[in-house]
Amino acid sequence: MPDAAALPLHPAPGGRRNDGLYRPQPFQPRRTCAARRAATPDKVALAVLSLTGATRWSYARLIASVRGLAGWMLDAGLRPGDRLLLRLGNTPDYPLCYLGAMAAGIVPVATSPLLTGPEITRMAAQVSPKAVIAGEGIACPEGCAA
Repeated sequence: MPDAAALPLHPAPGGRRNDGLYRPQPFQPRRTCAARRAATPDKVALAVLSLTGATRWSYARLIASVRGLAGWMLDAGLRPGDRLLLRLGNTPDYPLCYLGAMAAGIVPVATSPLLTGPEITRMAAQVSPKAVIAGEGIACPEGCAA
């Protein structure tokens, strides 16, 4: 397999062009969300849909929750660079924990809630997470304290 750095980039609209190659614009989620929050704090930033309705989060509420979760993760002993295994379903907890980990410098490891116990145990052995956040009824790696 060729080295990824050796693969040519193809021109595409919207990005900066140097030497005819596509250079995507940098995307910084924290800066983008902070700018949106300042401009429109009550605008919907996140909507999680379900069969019974939707849970909507404004930019102000989302940023406050993400910062709170980031602080909680650091207070719980996680440090920037640590891996955090996320075992959550389709609830607001999933994006909040993911963004909270990113805000704290922690590496979120996203997994499907449909993985079985043996499957997630094998994955966790390869990833070596420092901690696991799991939703009710979702399989955890063997040896994980519930």
